[in-house]
Amino acid sequence: MDVEWIAAHGDRVSAWCYGSGTHSATWVLPPSVGGFAGQALAPTGRRWRSACAVTYRIADGRIVDVWGIWDWLDLLSQVGVVTIGPSA
Repeated sequence: MDVEWIAAHGDRVSAWCYGSGTHSATWVLPPSVGGFAGQALAPTGRRWRSACAVTYRIADGRIVDVWGIWDWLDLLSQVGVVTIGPSA
């Protein structure tokens, strides 16, 4: 993870990040991926880098809630699952 910025506001801390890696293991996609949720993606060996935003709620010095969102469309296009752009 590469953190672009991080900011505290009240009992919350938010960050804008980029995750990156190589798709070298099977991924079972989470519910946040919509129509692709639950699908198992066989490894493609492709590299990816995708944006994410996350907010943590802190209570008594501990993280008690986490909300996050990934740019799944961008990530899935980089590993070859979807095509973004005009159709042929």
